Amino acid sequence: MAIALKEKYQGQGIGPESLLLLMKALKRRTGERVFRGRVDADNEASISMMRKIGGKRMESVSFSCTGRSSGTMKRRKSIWLTSA
Repeated sequence: MAIALKEKYQGQGIGPESLLLLMKALKRRTGERVFRGRVDADNEASISMMRKIGGKRMESVSFSCTGRSSGTMKRRKSIWLTSA
């Protein structure tokens, strides 16, 4: 899942609020209380959003993606846990 906002709406708390609403709806429907997210390790905006909603960074992982035109690309992700 990605949250992408036009620049004029960024930094107003819309991303964290949207994610919290989604988590609350999932909790109500499924009973799940803990959610896991994977964030690009260099994506400061997403890292900030995870912190704002109470997320805790659990680990970092590296993996490779292979695309037809781009070849192999190495990515680093951080795993975050948060609860609704």
